[in-house]
Amino acid sequence: MYRLSILLIGIIQLLNADVFVGKVVDSSTGMPIVEANIQLKHKDNEGTVTNHSGIFSFSGNKGDSALIEITAIGYADLEKMVFLSESRTMIIQLEQSAIKLSPINVLADRSRIGQKFYRIPGSLSIVSKNEVLEFRDTDINKVISQVPGVYLQEEDGYGLRPNIGMRGSGLERSSKINMMEDGVLISPAPYSSPAAYYSPTAGRMESFEIRKGSSQVKYGPHSTGGAINYISASIPKELDFNGLFSIGEYGSQVAKIKSGMSSNNYGIMFQTHNEKAGGFKELQGGGNTGYDKNDLLFKARINTSSDLALLQLKLSSTDEISNETYLGLTRDDFDQNPFMRYRASQKDKMDADHDQFSLTAIIKPFENLDIASTFYDNHFHRNWYKLNKVNGHSIGSILSNDNGTDSTYQLLSANNSIDDIYNIKANNRIYESSGLQTILRSNFKLFGKQNDLMFGFRIHSDSMNRFQKSDKYKMNGGDLIMTTEGIWGEGSKNNRLYTASANSMFIENELKLNRTIITIGSRMESIFLERKDWGSDVNRDSTASSIKKDKLKVFIPGIGLTYQLFKGIQIFTGIHKGFSPPGPGFDDEDEVLPEESNNIELGLRFNQGFHNAELVTFYNDYKNLLGEDTEAAGSGTYAQFNGGKVLINGIELSYSNLFKINKILVPFSFSHTYTIAKFNNNFDSDFDPWGNVSIDDELPYIPRNMAHAKIGMEMGKSQTYLRFKHIDKTRTIAGKEKLSEINSIDAINTVDIVSKYKINKNIIFEIKFYNVTNSKSSVANRPAGLRPNMPRQIISSISFDF
Repeated sequence: MYRLSILLIGIIQLLNADVFVGKVVDSSTGMPIVEANIQLKHKDNEGTVTNHSGIFSFSGNKGDSALIEITAIGYADLEKMVFLSESRTMIIQLEQSAIKLSPINVLADRSRIGQKFYRIPGSLSIVSKNEVLEFRDTDINKVISQVPGVYLQEEDGYGLRPNIGMRGSGLERSSKINMMEDGVLISPAPYSSPAAYYSPTAGRMESFEIRKGSSQVKYGPHSTGGAINYISASIPKELDFNGLFSIGEYGSQVAKIKSGMSSNNYGIMFQTHNEKAGGFKELQGGGNTGYDKNDLLFKARINTSSDLALLQLKLSSTDEISNETYLGLTRDDFDQNPFMRYRASQKDKMDADHDQFSLTAIIKPFENLDIASTFYDNHFHRNWYKLNKVNGHSIGSILSNDNGTDSTYQLLSANNSIDDIYNIKANNRIYESSGLQTILRSNFKLFGKQNDLMFGFRIHSDSMNRFQKSDKYKMNGGDLIMTTEGIWGEGSKNNRLYTASANSMFIENELKLNRTIITIGSRMESIFLERKDWGSDVNRDSTASSIKKDKLKVFIPGIGLTYQLFKGIQIFTGIHKGFSPPGPGFDDEDEVLPEESNNIELGLRFNQGFHNAELVTFYNDYKNLLGEDTEAAGSGTYAQFNGGKVLINGIELSYSNLFKINKILVPFSFSHTYTIAKFNNNFDSDFDPWGNVSIDDELPYIPRNMAHAKIGMEMGKSQTYLRFKHIDKTRTIAGKEKLSEINSIDAINTVDIVSKYKINKNIIFEIKFYNVTNSKSSVANRPAGLRPNMPRQIISSISFDF
């Protein structure tokens, strides 16, 4: 009887419930306003935010009315009475505000590389707070795969060390994009050693921004592909305590807690995030193949009662232990069991620690002028202890032969061996990155025309201290036993220091001329690079035996135009210079040129009703492509190569809509990327993925087609979302030949589902199914051998917000 009563009450509530759906747009352009805050005035501490399409919704009882307040940075606040009985969805227009930003809003604006979504011509994609909360992914590859023009190469199945490229730029360790957190460079050593073996913990982030084209000129040092900005948790306006606990297959666990509060003159926030897994790969002889990652974040803010000044401190610490390896599988072994791991990788482990400090000061000396300065200091130490050679052969060469009868290959799974057969290297490196960046912004009229001027400079230095050793082992009864311990610093290229210092400056002005917005900007960089090698002097008591220096000065211009055809319809175009600096060189004789390119884009934005669409075509003409032979991408010599002329062009399409069927909301989104990437000259390279290149050879690891689709169903207290990802079969070696098992990896098709139920206003239960169809694909054949995607995984969780 009790259960029947509960069921009856639930049915009555459902029948009496209704949902209000609205969309917030700019009154002058008709374009959506992203992450506008919607506060329900009749309910304390209840509200929502608009998604990437400017859409929001909330539930209530049929016939009810609600007074809502809509606020967004750069717009006048608006209060509006709405009725849940409204049969049509409501379009709410906000006026651009003449009221100047407070320091707190300036801080929010500077943390994001584009708070006002359409401020600058060029492609900008936002994965909003609402979208992040849909699946609550901890893998950055899953989070940003919906963004067109972004290329991803999976490696470990968890996104611990992502390989991200944009518009055909290289993917290797995300070394060709600008990786930032809250608008500050976060790669361990973006100038001296750009291969990013650290990526911010995606699971603790609030939202993500991805810039491409002329809109990312001011974010150095790389300007060809684009920039990704991780937006960390913000200090709440009111006392708030929220979190998440989840558990799933393969030992998956996530525990996340955030608490904070604000008053008129201060704010404080603390967040802890822990994620771990036992691993889905099956090590011969048994063993953990997963990881354990702990992340702490603290923010504190003080500000004046007037709109004069603000000071914010940010501290974060990340500790990771992952039992990850560079050792993949041969094709035959992959076909038999894609999740197997060879016994010889049992000692492989990454031990990484990252500490971040930043202090941001903002001052508004005048109503139309604000100055924001951030001092930042990042420290990253990692030691990846992993199998390097077997019987004198590199692991990459062993697996590339794919010869199951080869004696060296058989040692990968052997139970016993003689001494010193297995060479395991401690890839120990310490990275330091620090600097001061200042941005001045002013809005003013000149000759009656509105100008939005930004000027900034950055003084930056970074270093990578490479101090490594190699130990030798034998296999005894299935266990690796050390037979010869290495000496720190001994061996080729194991005792080196890479340093860089860079002074940069940018200026950018947005000029409004009736229906046209012209944005002209440029960045200037002065870069000094140095490499020291002490060779066998492991104590570094003497002057380095080899010193290599290089200086670069570069001017990077860009211009973009947006034209308002009609309200809600814009065309835009942009052209800018692409640039990526080379490192200080691996060998003394290296004379590597910087990467340079000319980049053009042309696009159309359409925003009518709940329809949102964007179509962009891009054209990147490389004068001099740059590649690096890292262990993650090649044979691990770390030599850099110039690839000469390359032409990359493509089309990016995105579309979203929201359907309301009685009381059910059905959001839908789709994105597609089509890319052609070819070399325009002939050359020979020692870089394995390139090899001997001929004109019109296709570049490796750039798929022809990528697609992403998502559909949801929201009804009362329940929500369900389904997403699909497709990536074409992808070439792994430059060439024109037909794709086969020898020169490509599999096509990837995965389906994920999440279902949520709101138990009450504070607690939500959800269950997730990753890779529902349990599809099996090779996602890469590097660093060494084939690697699988994540198999089907079920995860359940409870989230709360008080």
